[in-house]
Amino acid sequence: MVWTTEKLIKNPVKFPIRRLYVKRRSTAGVYESTWQRIDVFNGVGRVINHGSVNIKIDSDKIAVGSFDIDDYTTKLTNSDGFFNAESDYRSFWNGYLDHKDTLFKIDVAMFDEDFNEFGTVTAFLGVIQEIDSRGDDTATMKIGAYSKKLNDYLFSDLGLSGNKTVSQILTAIFADARVDGYFGTTTLSPVNNITIDVDTNDVFKSSMWDVIKFIAKKSQSTAYVFNDTFYFGTRNIVTTTPEFTFAGLGNTQDDRAVTVYGNPTYDQSGADKWYTKIIDSSSGLSAESLDPIALNSGKTLTIDLTDVTTSPEKQDILDSYLDFFGSRRPSLKFTCPFMMLLVLPLDIINIDAPGARTEINSGYYDAAFYDSDAVYDGDGSSSSIDVDDRWIIEAVTYDADKWETVIFCRKQI
Repeated sequence: MVWTTEKLIKNPVKFPIRRLYVKRRSTAGVYESTWQRIDVFNGVGRVINHGSVNIKIDSDKIAVGSFDIDDYTTKLTNSDGFFNAESDYRSFWNGYLDHKDTLFKIDVAMFDEDFNEFGTVTAFLGVIQEIDSRGDDTATMKIGAYSKKLNDYLFSDLGLSGNKTVSQILTAIFADARVDGYFGTTTLSPVNNITIDVDTNDVFKSSMWDVIKFIAKKSQSTAYVFNDTFYFGTRNIVTTTPEFTFAGLGNTQDDRAVTVYGNPTYDQSGADKWYTKIIDSSSGLSAESLDPIALNSGKTLTIDLTDVTTSPEKQDILDSYLDFFGSRRPSLKFTCPFMMLLVLPLDIINIDAPGARTEINSGYYDAAFYDSDAVYDGDGSSSSIDVDDRWIIEAVTYDADKWETVIFCRKQI
């Protein structure tokens, strides 16, 4: 067989590869030019638990505008003091600056049956926050995504004042030399490029990351970080072409599909983020559904647009929120094989999972001769998922220990 990464994902027998690397800082604060491998060093395997990588947008149930910085945690053997502080002569950091802000990455790949390597990709790229050495000869390493650096710097350092558009605020943040070195790719496309008075709200006295979360909510945009890529823009994806098909219970797919493990968690109502009236607390302006049943059934979302300078811009924001959250959006959470970082937030997928069905006609008119396709009763189980539906990924967790992926997505409306 000629193997590809996708075929290896679907193959029931897995041969995963995981490698951990760091770049230390010299005493002058300069990063090493090459990555140093630490999962195996001097012939000693160091990893006890690899941990999981979480990549998400505003995916929390009910809450709107919840953007978090994800951490990656790995547990390592430390009987020889390899992961101790730089002051310990045995430490890998001895002669360098402390662990904090050391660059870190985990690369993953797979072997085929002939031990050829496929699909090598960086699953997580960040900076070490801390390493805790423990009495049981282990060390726990906590790494923050690059967005953690945005939390280290005050927005006020940029010297902006007066009325600024969201684009101007974002451009100033990512032009800062302290930030620019961490992000190789940025997409800065706010849904509503509104004008905000940066002098009237205390949020602009806090960190750059706090400001990004604030303006994302005000401009009805979403923000997420994946390795050295920063995205700020729409979450309303309009494409109809799925990246992958996932095959659940009762599916009719062939080897083109990726198997779903177990039973998905399916919220068919989609009412957790169903807001049919949006109100600006600062002006009394609102946007609401024209359907009286929906208006009475949905929830009310109140946002404060004090910092938005004009009433038309405030109304545009309210209308945008209603346009997206004013419809029920069923959600789905399921586990599948490790997808090698081939699916990320805002990707489109579909799921073929009609559920358990009873065959009422096997397709044979006697024991030996096939006549037509098998016939099943009804429309499948109570949690039947139509293969023609499209789903937008909002959160994905890559578990490097179990070699599994957990996907949370919402139905495309």
